[in-house]
Amino acid sequence: MGINMDEIRYWDNENDLSFLKEVGFAVAVSNADEELKNIADYVTTNKFGDGVAEVIDKFIL
Repeated sequence: MGINMDEIRYWDNENDLSFLKEVGFAVAVSNADEELKNIADYVTTNKFGDGVAEVIDKFIL
């Protein structure tokens, strides 16, 4: 699909905050800490791996 692994990130915990602030398009899964969801460009409706699948379906496929 032409997407490099270094372009893909998802987060769910406050220790990921610094990473989330550096990416071009930040995604947090639905069960992430509120602070992460507040700065994310998109918050999934699903949790964990289902959240990743949601983002792939919505933005890549």
